[in-house]
Amino acid sequence: MPRTGPPSSAAQDRSQTVLEANHTMFDLDASLRARCCERLERKWRLRARREVFRKMLEDQVKKGLSWDETWLSSSFCT
Repeated sequence: MPRTGPPSSAAQDRSQTVLEANHTMFDLDASLRARCCERLERKWRLRARREVFRKMLEDQVKKGLSWDETWLSSSFCT
C-alpha cells in the first residue's frame, strides 16, 4: 500500500543535507572571475608602467641625451 502522508523525516534530512552542501560548495565561477580580473589589472598596471617609462625615455631623447645617459639618469638607478 503506497504511503500518502507527509514525506518521511529521512527524506527531509536528505533534502536539507543537499541544500547545506550547495551553500558550502566551492564557487568555481566566482573564483575564475576573480582570477581573471586580477590578471587584467596586473596587465593594465604593467602596460601603464611601460607607457610612463617609454614617455620618460622619449622626453630625455628629445633633450639630446643618449640612451646610456638616459638610463643612468632614470629614477630606476637611484
